[in-house]
Amino acid sequence: MSVEVIIGRAGTGKTFALLQRMKKILQESPLNTKIIFLLPAYQTYSAELELAEITGGAVNTVMCNFQHFARQILSEVGGAVIPRISEIGRRIILRKILRQHSKELLYYRKAAEQRGFTEILANELKELRTYSIDAEKLRQDFSFDDELKNKLHDIALVSESFRAEIAGRQNDESDLLEKATELLKNSASIKHTEIFIDGFIFFDPQQRNFIREIIRHAKNVCVALPMDVDLNSRENIMDVGIFNRAFETFKFIRGLVGDKIKITRLSTPRRFVGDELKFIEKNFFARSYKKFEGKGGNLKIVEAVNKRVEVEAVARDILKLHREKNFRFRDIGIIFRDDSYNDLIKPIFEIHKIPFYVDRKVAATNHPFAELIRSALEVLRTWRAEPIFRCLRTGFFNVNQEEVDLLENYVLEFGLRHKKTWTQENSWTWYRHSLGEEISE
Repeated sequence: MSVEVIIGRAGTGKTFALLQRMKKILQESPLNTKIIFLLPAYQTYSAELELAEITGGAVNTVMCNFQHFARQILSEVGGAVIPRISEIGRRIILRKILRQHSKELLYYRKAAEQRGFTEILANELKELRTYSIDAEKLRQDFSFDDELKNKLHDIALVSESFRAEIAGRQNDESDLLEKATELLKNSASIKHTEIFIDGFIFFDPQQRNFIREIIRHAKNVCVALPMDVDLNSRENIMDVGIFNRAFETFKFIRGLVGDKIKITRLSTPRRFVGDELKFIEKNFFARSYKKFEGKGGNLKIVEAVNKRVEVEAVARDILKLHREKNFRFRDIGIIFRDDSYNDLIKPIFEIHKIPFYVDRKVAATNHPFAELIRSALEVLRTWRAEPIFRCLRTGFFNVNQEEVDLLENYVLEFGLRHKKTWTQENSWTWYRHSLGEEISE
């Protein structure tokens, strides 16, 4: 077993180096070695595309986050059969606990009656569980003021009651890593697995315990961390340094394996073509002021009177790049932190006929494909008009919105219903009727 840490500043090719190592493994022993690439959930899709582009296809390779990998482990060694409680189920149980213990609450008695409090409380309990803080630790006397003591008392009471409520019957999401950490040593496949970890600057206590077991039992482990290659640089060792959290993670991994650790340093920028971005990456958080002395011309700062004008300017710039410099739309990206831009980008880009894809997390229940399945099953069961038109509006049919609206108006006007109306030929001949007139079946 070997442990390697790849370090380097942003844009030096750490992820690319991991993918190249995967490619080498796939070329040498594609069927004998399993590869697990641990990433934050939002990075798994892009990593799969990059690996597919480099290798042309991969077997025995899984891109996943910690929770997904924990479920794989439990599916192999046992422990995954207990049903997991959903977010809604968690809130229902918390609401029940708050009502049962309302007279015992010292701080949250009034808040417990407010709408949305169970959601806040559920997130708080989840975070405490992640950092291995249980009711016993919350009840310890730290000589805090009475208000804080009362708050900790209530959280401890609810946490203890919640664990007792689901014990043996349901599995909380936060229990997955804890259970997988405990049972990882029983996995037969982990001994033949290459583990790659990327996209993290720090790990919470549950993840650290899991990584500790991975290092003990996996075939090899390789971790990429954004750091300065000089381990003693101020950006690494200072508490306010930009790479300090990653450096603390590096020290944690080195503490697990000692001198056996292999350190690979990447110092040549690969991502940044323009000198301006290279300069900004290196000096933006520097303590001393430095002036860019290069040629320039690749960085433009624009101020707009409002967000709409800003998006309009971006759309014009994209069209200019596409028409004058032959840029492909797929090679142009827009990064924004404010979700309000979503409501502007869609209509403005559609007016300019710019194809686009918005990469954001959307609840699966609201996804058009999930709605298609739900409404299609309801159509087969009831043949009511409402699910039929919900089905047509998902965008998976060769009809536009205006045609669907006209059809819906027709169906409502003539009172069409029943399966035979939609499936039999010559069943769409209807006459206009006045209000209150009996409708033909």
